[in-house]
Amino acid sequence: MKENAFDVISSHKLRDLPKGDYFVTPIPHYIAQFASRDLVSDILDKQIEAEDDPLWKSFGFETPKEYAYWSQRLCGLICVKMVLDALSNISVTETVASLTKEAVNLGGYEVCDTSGKPVEKGWFYAPLIDLIKQYGLNGEVCVSLSTRDLCLNIINNYFSIASVNPKVIRNDLEICPEGKKGGHLVLVLGFKWDGTQCLGFYIHNPSGRVVSTQENAFISIERFEEAFANRGLVLKGENDE
Repeated sequence: MKENAFDVISSHKLRDLPKGDYFVTPIPHYIAQFASRDLVSDILDKQIEAEDDPLWKSFGFETPKEYAYWSQRLCGLICVKMVLDALSNISVTETVASLTKEAVNLGGYEVCDTSGKPVEKGWFYAPLIDLIKQYGLNGEVCVSLSTRDLCLNIINNYFSIASVNPKVIRNDLEICPEGKKGGHLVLVLGFKWDGTQCLGFYIHNPSGRVVSTQENAFISIERFEEAFANRGLVLKGENDE
């Protein structure tokens, strides 16, 4: 398999890696794709409507309805924002809503087709890379991304955004339905290494139900691979080659 463009550390370096936990730095501040992270499970289960999220204004949307529409679709944008906040300090000037608008204007999300009919295709990766470049960072779309690549990216201090099945990664399902890997984006922060192989990844999951599956959540390698579609984005700072 062709190595991704950021794979600058040779395989023997990974094999010789001492046992331990490895993380990108700085670790981004966690953001859920719903403004009230303690209400994520209730909103997902439709116990309450997203419009009733008491913190909806904090995301910068103009109405509860607009917030409710986008909060269900923000996983990719939130992952990008977490990295931008960590590396570019955009949290001072940019809200979730303002970044969403920028990304949509770049073609990052198709709301309607040419006839005006609503469509749901999820986030397009290339425009998200265009978005991060506007803030001085670099990145690449990876259509063939292995768990080994994710480990190497972390050692290189590159930030990976991985496409996973949302229900599997947050423990709603044990087994991924056939053909349903991917569909949700999470930020991969670190990995656990036993001296010879990866035991699992630490992630920020924008739609985790509880703290243990939201912020710096450890996902075993078996569960991660069950959910992982082997594609995503790799982001890095402006001074990284």
